[in-house]
Amino acid sequence: MGFVAAAKRKVIQLAGKTLVVSLPSKWARRMGIRKGDELEIEEKDNKLALSTTKQTQIEAASFDATNSSVPLSWSIGSMYKSGYDEITVSYEKPETAKELHEITKDLFIGFAVTEQARNRIVLRAIAKEMESEFDSILRRAFLVTLSLGEGLVEYLDANKTGELAGLIVLEKTNNQLTNFCERILIKKGFREYRKTCFAYVIVWNLEKVCDNYKYMINHILSAKTAVKKETVQLIEKANKLLRGYYELHYKFDSENLNELVAERKQLEKDAKESLEKQTTDAVVISYVMQIAMQVSDFTGPIIAVNTG
Repeated sequence: MGFVAAAKRKVIQLAGKTLVVSLPSKWARRMGIRKGDELEIEEKDNKLALSTTKQTQIEAASFDATNSSVPLSWSIGSMYKSGYDEITVSYEKPETAKELHEITKDLFIGFAVTEQARNRIVLRAIAKEMESEFDSILRRAFLVTLSLGEGLVEYLDANKTGELAGLIVLEKTNNQLTNFCERILIKKGFREYRKTCFAYVIVWNLEKVCDNYKYMINHILSAKTAVKKETVQLIEKANKLLRGYYELHYKFDSENLNELVAERKQLEKDAKESLEKQTTDAVVISYVMQIAMQVSDFTGPIIAVNTG
């Protein structure tokens, strides 16, 4: 669920023993709460959590793509991740409709084009997001990213550079999964709501890590030169670091965290030394260093999510 700033409400006493607190009117209207409805109440130490099985009202947004200079995937993606259930896009160029169909299919789990006219398309949620899905979807996003990095090393070791393009589809899958995770966090919140921001940082960062694997592959394909064995070993170390943080997130251990911090520092040292000795793979090594820094950025939010 989404959360807003807390507001104080007075407790009213009825019939001698019954204590009553009024519900926020905006929330009640949005959830369609009526007299006689039942709410579920969960005790959480000094807090009470109220919930209802009723569906929230459809939250709709509109966007005019006619003169927008912002990529459609960014504009519509921000609305998708913000939790809107229906997005109406107006446009003039026919190719915009084709692009909207493609990005909906490629990026937005649970969404589909439900209406289309000459200058208007409606994208709508056709599946309900469940808070319980977050952990399994995030795990898949980690595994997809790891598969991309480990596949990259495997292809380079086998001198199959020309086949690397086939791995890039995994980056699109990562985008789908991380977009969906961000949408769940915005609409529903993390299972411990005060940690929602930390969970969001983990998801956001994982998408950026996967981007750098994609950029690395694109550079290798365009450069059309063999990657040195030493550089492949650096990529392999970056993969090992990412897998370590993935395992740390699902089985937190402070000793393992200390080992990962040491591994990250060693990887950065090795990468810098490699750059000083040769410049052929400078771009690839720079992406390895980016991945190392981004993976190390998991440290704070993983600690926050798994402790306290």
